[in-house]
Amino acid sequence: TFKEEWNYVETITAPAENKKSVGKKKENAPDQILAIRTKIDEAVKKGAEWLKAKAKSTGGTGESGLIVMALIQSGVSVDDPDIKKIYAQFGKGGFSRTYDTALTIMALETKYLPIGQYNEMADLNEKDAEDAIRKKITPEDLQTIQSAVDFLTRTQNKDGAWGYPHNNVESYDY
Repeated sequence: TFKEEWNYVETITAPAENKKSVGKKKENAPDQILAIRTKIDEAVKKGAEWLKAKAKSTGGTGESGLIVMALIQSGVSVDDPDIKKIYAQFGKGGFSRTYDTALTIMALETKYLPIGQYNEMADLNEKDAEDAIRKKITPEDLQTIQSAVDFLTRTQNKDGAWGYPHNNVESYDY
């Protein structure tokens, strides 16, 4: 089972001082790790294909932003044809919803963020991220982000929130 496999991975990767409490190392550890890694890779690939199919029906909304961020984080290249199609839809119909607009900005940031250069996201500081994005961003994507920022600025309430009208009742996002 997956739980047994995971426990085994913990056993063979635990620091030496913890091995007594975790279990004993088995001789065929590399083969078992490879088998688990293969299963994980297959599951990620299957999930990415499902997300790509789902993105075809979203039409560039915030949902597409979440999808493209998940795909890139799972290792799909920004040069993948399906990813390019998703990005091409961002901002095409203008902006009319705060959440979708914010996700568009986040998805475009993800496109240019040099995630692969870092072992941990914590190692990526804000200045390095900003510098990397500025060096690579296209004029079209910069214009999309500027349009999104203009929409957010224009629709922000005096108290700093954005409203979400629902059934003639205004709710807020601070």
